[in-house]
Amino acid sequence: MYHELLLPGQAPAQVGPGPRPYLLPLASFRAQMRTVRALGFRGVSVTDALAFSGQPSVCVTFDDGYASDWVAAAEVLYELGFGATFYVTTGRIGTPGYVSRADVRALCRSGFEIGCHTATHPWLTQVPGAQLAREIAGSRAFLADVLGRQVRHFACPGGRYNARVLAAVTAAGYESCVNSDRHSNGPETSRFALGRVAVTADIRLPEFAEICQRRALWRRELVDRLRGAVKGVIETHLPVAAWAA
Repeated sequence: MYHELLLPGQAPAQVGPGPRPYLLPLASFRAQMRTVRALGFRGVSVTDALAFSGQPSVCVTFDDGYASDWVAAAEVLYELGFGATFYVTTGRIGTPGYVSRADVRALCRSGFEIGCHTATHPWLTQVPGAQLAREIAGSRAFLADVLGRQVRHFACPGGRYNARVLAAVTAAGYESCVNSDRHSNGPETSRFALGRVAVTADIRLPEFAEICQRRALWRRELVDRLRGAVKGVIETHLPVAAWAA
């Protein structure tokens, strides 16, 4: 699971004080994708991964719809012959630092898969029913109109989900839902509980290679638990308006 790539000489869309763990230098992403190929794997989309063809592969996903998806990530992936799924937040399309409608269409025409990441990126476990439908079903309809084709896959913002959220995702017609739980997926994994490993700036190539080979996940899981505990404390003190951050 990737987010924004930091491009040389350009300011990122992610701004503000404090660390930005999901902001990854383009050079790091390129080195990681080359490592995937060196390991004998290929990068694939969610649809291709769910086919479980038996070919060694790593499913590559991007969240939020940053401008770097098209201007940077797509080029690296295309050069290596890799596929990927880009989960786009529809309400951010065309805003500074994010993909335009033309970019989304260009990604699709280039063979990359487009998934949905809600309309406004709220924590779905906290929103009321009417808004939940707009965020999940409404954003799918909007993105399908932009692309001229159906959108099959959904990603939960912040990885937050519960039974009510998954019921809404299923009712909206999606075929899968990914979260931020760090675990590998197999044919026995529910298509609406697909785990992912967030690739953060502190992951070095040796650890990245181990993760691709289904090793070293326990270290990342420990980091997740610690971050989750901190998030839980913060969330109890945040006003509702902050949930969409």
